[in-house]
Amino acid sequence: MSENASLVVFDSTVAANSASTVGGAVALWGHAVAAVGSSTVMHNAAGMDGGAIHLDGAAAIQLSTNTVIASNHAARRGGGVQLNSDRFRWSDVQQDSVYNNTAAVGGQDVSVSVTNVTVMDSGSFTASFNNRTATELAVRVNVSGFYGLPCAGFLVQANLDDQYFVGVAASGENGIANLILNKQAKPGPHNITFFLLEDPLHIAAPVPLNVRSCTVGEVSPPPGDTCQPCPAGLYSVNPANASCDGCPASADCPGGPAIVPEPGFWRSTVRSNQVHRCSNQDACQGDRKALRHYPVPNGSINCATVISGANTYADLQCSNGYHGNLCGLCRFGYGASKPLVCRQCWSQSAIIMV
Repeated sequence: MSENASLVVFDSTVAANSASTVGGAVALWGHAVAAVGSSTVMHNAAGMDGGAIHLDGAAAIQLSTNTVIASNHAARRGGGVQLNSDRFRWSDVQQDSVYNNTAAVGGQDVSVSVTNVTVMDSGSFTASFNNRTATELAVRVNVSGFYGLPCAGFLVQANLDDQYFVGVAASGENGIANLILNKQAKPGPHNITFFLLEDPLHIAAPVPLNVRSCTVGEVSPPPGDTCQPCPAGLYSVNPANASCDGCPASADCPGGPAIVPEPGFWRSTVRSNQVHRCSNQDACQGDRKALRHYPVPNGSINCATVISGANTYADLQCSNGYHGNLCGLCRFGYGASKPLVCRQCWSQSAIIMV
């Protein structure tokens, strides 16, 4: 029925009809109006959408509470009713009397046109993507239509910067598409756009991103869109490197940026890869556990920065009473009993008593 046509179905059974395209029993478009009351619409089939009823354009329909729409089938969507017009009452299609219909693609009982695509929990998703906390990210996208009704069977695709495919999934009967994104991006601003593959209205949900740069302890192999942490036995203090560096001799590399000199050895700063043997190895027996977790700063380092942090890091490598380069100096309260060997000084009271 089209244009200004009207139809009233009352106290009737509409059954065993079929259509090659839409609306197995009733198809309305234009400004057509239909009212169905105290009737049963069942065992109808459509080759595309709306196994029983199909509504399009500005057409309108009203279903009474005692009308049953059941056991109809559509080869695509809307096994019972396909609604591409918003001129219907939400309560009419949500009643228990619309049941047991089937559709091959989605919307078993009721299917409506898509009006909105929304990324759910976008805050946690963007934080994970920006911070590179996972190589695969689960994202939920809600596909909904008139009155917020779920839209099932629609393929939702995600593209990075409008050119790189990163994932696709179909929306379920609840309207939710569960995508797994397995694409990372180079540091800087990006967009991931979620859109429907079948959508004449071109509804899309763009999500802005700002991906972090790699940090010390990580490297960025070609093409530069991942940050790979260095495993045990390797290290890196330059995130721009394509691969991790081998651990220097006489040192332990627990992974990441850390280089921990073995007892009896020493390095000048937390970023140096030069490990030196101490002249007095007993002087270089400091806190190795603290050295493993000593923070390595990101970014470029100037001389002032190195000098300000060098004493603390260097001295952690020294035994009690020692400090300085190669732990070769005695701390305050200690004195050299012989070259490069420090002993705690006697207290003033002990000296007076002697």
